[in-house]
Amino acid sequence: MWSSPITASVPSVDQALRVRANRDFADRASYERFLQDLVRYRNQTRAARFAQDQQALRPLPAQPLAPCRELQVSVSRFSTIQVLGNTYSVPSRLIGTTLLVRIRSEHLEGYVGAKPVVTLPRLHGRAQHAINYRHLIWSLVRKPGAFAAYRYPDDLFPTLAFRRAYDQLMRARTGRADREYVRVLHLAATLSETEVEKRTRHRLPMQCANWFVRSPSSRL
Repeated sequence: MWSSPITASVPSVDQALRVRANRDFADRASYERFLQDLVRYRNQTRAARFAQDQQALRPLPAQPLAPCRELQVSVSRFSTIQVLGNTYSVPSRLIGTTLLVRIRSEHLEGYVGAKPVVTLPRLHGRAQHAINYRHLIWSLVRKPGAFAAYRYPDDLFPTLAFRRAYDQLMRARTGRADREYVRVLHLAATLSETEVEKRTRHRLPMQCANWFVRSPSSRL
């Protein structure tokens, strides 16, 4: 004896069982035949509408759909790539490289040959940009003067504390504000952004950089 486990959570089956006036079946196979008959009966009422929908359906593609879209893009001298009308930064070591970019629903994957080299959150829409200062820092260290002319300057201030640190360096009028700020940014990228931010709140940015530079590994 097999008893149907279906309750009122599946209204159509529950109603059919009530009409049947008995929830017991000789075996599981009998119960499955009951369900199949019920599905067949209910589909008969939808056959006409389904036939109409079928006429509007297009044939399935002969080949399986690719799980992602692929593009070949070049990394500019500014350490950026253009993908579907948006700008993304990539590590500066990739400048001049051609990347294979796989575009997925939520992120981009960048490859040099078969080697994955970068993963980026995907931007939706167009004319947007996603710049990570950690991607650019080594290029800026080599040419700190490029900081002032960078196209997306606001993205080089990870938090408000870094913006205030730069403004403080500018007010000092030493002529080295860009160079000193690049040092601070370099420390944030290579050591700890949180620690550098905390130090800039209690020290002059130049003093902050000098304090960290005591460690040989943090020298520019």
